[in-house]
Amino acid sequence: MLALAQTPAQARRELQQQITRSRAVPVDPAVIQRAADVAPGVATPPAATPDPATLPPDAAAPPVAAPPAAVMTPPAAAAAVPRLLRGQLLFVPLDAPTERAANALLAEQVAATESDGTESLQSFEGAVRQLAEDDEEVQLKPYVLVGQPLQYDAQTGQFVGTVLIGVADLFGAGSPRSLTVPLQFEVLESALVDPHQVALQVTSPPYQRIRVASRVIGQPVTLRIASNFSREGVSVRVPVEPTLIVDVDGDRLRAFGMQTTQVTVRAIGGDARPQGTVSIRAPGAFLPDPDPPEFDEFGIARATLRTDSPGELVVTAVAAGYSPGASSPVSVIWPWPTMAATGLGGFIGGFVRLAGRIRRGMHMGPFVVGLIVSILVGVIVFALYVVGVKLLPVTFSVEMGDIFAFAAAALAGWLGVGVLPRLPAKPGAAA
Repeated sequence: MLALAQTPAQARRELQQQITRSRAVPVDPAVIQRAADVAPGVATPPAATPDPATLPPDAAAPPVAAPPAAVMTPPAAAAAVPRLLRGQLLFVPLDAPTERAANALLAEQVAATESDGTESLQSFEGAVRQLAEDDEEVQLKPYVLVGQPLQYDAQTGQFVGTVLIGVADLFGAGSPRSLTVPLQFEVLESALVDPHQVALQVTSPPYQRIRVASRVIGQPVTLRIASNFSREGVSVRVPVEPTLIVDVDGDRLRAFGMQTTQVTVRAIGGDARPQGTVSIRAPGAFLPDPDPPEFDEFGIARATLRTDSPGELVVTAVAAGYSPGASSPVSVIWPWPTMAATGLGGFIGGFVRLAGRIRRGMHMGPFVVGLIVSILVGVIVFALYVVGVKLLPVTFSVEMGDIFAFAAAALAGWLGVGVLPRLPAKPGAAA
């Protein structure tokens, strides 16, 4: 509920009398006077006309389409209306001193209900008169507020915020009052908002909430809002809340540390270049680098991430002066191809090493044991490569991918079988 304003009672009565006695313009409640039709600087697309070069020589020149006419009440129709009729809507233009006094009263009322965000208050010029449902006249001041600055939504890749449209009963007791004539509003940038048209039937709060969505990274959005009583409307700037955007390279990663990826953190919306470190959390993964990443001169921090257990991975980032950021969910899957390549490599490496012993009469039991050992050695050596321990006597120029897993495990299996003791051959086998 709106609290009583702090403006002196005498000043409030004088302001109310000034609005009531001023000349007023009747407004059609069903018409929204679009600012784009009349305001300078807003382009209206012309009607398509044929190219004169393509017309026959005797053809008449095509008519030029006239711009659409704005729906408005002539100034001459303005007059003082001492008493309103039910269903009648009047717009009252105010001179500069009266406008300032009305805006000051409006700011007091809004500040009494809004703990923050009042710095974005934009009021429509003039005042509106009509009868409330209790048949008492109300003098109204419509306004616009930024409800929520633009915040990044990782699920949709958009910056989402809200704009609030309200109407204040300037001289009411503070309780919301139902109106007999709704006030119509339209956001001209209809592609950025939902909904783009609203109607207020009760004094505020509550507000009419409009969702704003933009895909332009880090850029504020300016909206133009017109009304059926104000063709010029007001402009409101929806800022970007200082926040962190977290991106993870790849959407499907292999578990158990078998894959690394890069995490990129971008700081947007701040007034100054971000400084300091970024704290990154990734349940189900870990950062091999011991030191936290720092912002560069472009407000970007990077870190290397290594996977751990299978599941869904969400990386979050926290930095001083910015809202925390979170990445889109990333799937960490069981590394079946890598595990199969490792086991196959160990098997083939051991089989190649043991093939000669079979020809010389090796028993089947020791042969099977040797293959199992070669597979286990291949898996263990590759696992040690994953955590940075390199046991093989050769250096690989590429240490990633399933081909590397196969090659490392095969070499490890071949070398591992070589350390097994030579068992006696079958009787009568060739030496």
